[in-house]
Amino acid sequence: MAQKLMLRKFSSQQILLMMYFGCVIVFTPMAEFSQVQALTPFTLICFIYCCLNTLIGYGSYAEALNRWDVSKVSVVVMLVPLFTILFSHISHMISPNYFAAPELNSISYIGAFVVVCGAILSAIGHKLLSPHNEK
Repeated sequence: MAQKLMLRKFSSQQILLMMYFGCVIVFTPMAEFSQVQALTPFTLICFIYCCLNTLIGYGSYAEALNRWDVSKVSVVVMLVPLFTILFSHISHMISPNYFAAPELNSISYIGAFVVVCGAILSAIGHKLLSPHNEK
């Protein structure tokens, strides 16, 4: 909501630049750059992917707030953890040496199911709950 309010005075790119600059100021003193040098080629590629994914993802999120209603953006954002769980399982099945198995209990899966139901109701609930016009 704060970002939506800031869009009245700043463009989405300006807001992201402020956020990234603030994070650089806060987190750079605590960073240990020697850890990046110790990465294997595969983990370095994964690290670069995560960095680019963050930049593109937040840029897309900011642009979506410009173009869509906040409720629609919220539905999409709710699905991100579910895709994370799904791709964690798939990655572990493909290459268990590189990807750890997700350790989720039954409550986590029940919560994921509730999120899916909430996303479905947010997206098409008005069609399911409205009375049908009979001819």
